[in-house]
Amino acid sequence: AVTAAAAAAADDDDTTTTEKQQQQPTPPPPPPKKVKSTTQFGNTIDPKRLCTIHGCDKYKKARCGGHCLHHYESLSLEAKQDIAKENELKKLKVAPEKKRCRVDGCTKYFKARCDGFCLTCYREHYDDGNYEDASMIHHLLKGGDDNDDGDDL
Repeated sequence: AVTAAAAAAADDDDTTTTEKQQQQPTPPPPPPKKVKSTTQFGNTIDPKRLCTIHGCDKYKKARCGGHCLHHYESLSLEAKQDIAKENELKKLKVAPEKKRCRVDGCTKYFKARCDGFCLTCYREHYDDGNYEDASMIHHLLKGGDDNDDGDDL
């Protein structure tokens, strides 16, 4: 009788344990680890930085469409022209209105610590050696009025 009662209690414990497991949310799986590749020299590198040709362990080159220099040079002239067009389109990217330079007609992103200007327009306004004009522009942008002669008495 004791064994039957112990077995029944064990069955109750099993059901309560499974019920508790069902009630508790399962923890999310751990994020996948980045797969590192080892080159012939023993350095670990990120596969995203490698040439897009399968089996090539050389680094991508800038403006080569994801290819190493060797594979880029082996591309046809037409493929190289397509990559050049894509690179030009990336350069023509227009900044959203909130992040755009203050100069009318300029579509570049503004640069931090340049008073809302892109670096090119900032240099045109501030770096031409005329610091009196530059300070006046800075003063006006900060909200000063045109007739302020500097006397606050």
